[in-house]
Amino acid sequence: MARRAKLAPRFVAYLDDLARNQPLELVRTGHLVIEALLVELIQLSTPGNVPWSWNFPAKVDHCIAAGLLPSWRKSFYLAINHMRNDFTYVLGHELTYEDVFD
Repeated sequence: MARRAKLAPRFVAYLDDLARNQPLELVRTGHLVIEALLVELIQLSTPGNVPWSWNFPAKVDHCIAAGLLPSWRKSFYLAINHMRNDFTYVLGHELTYEDVFD
């Protein structure tokens, strides 16, 4: 699925999202915290900065393959990543019921 902006690119659009109570910052911050925790897990067995250069799905896959996360949680982590990508790359994206409960 190609992501397309719903609003003209402008910084104030992000501020407008916050004013409309869109969970923009919550989604982004939550994603960053999860990603940092994934790197911490990876660094238990793979020291160094290499995991920081991996994309989010690669970090999830590595943690599952190494037995650090249960495989049944993969779809959850990837859904969080997809939601973050929608908010990051689709200016004007609004959280929907499907985003949360699909």
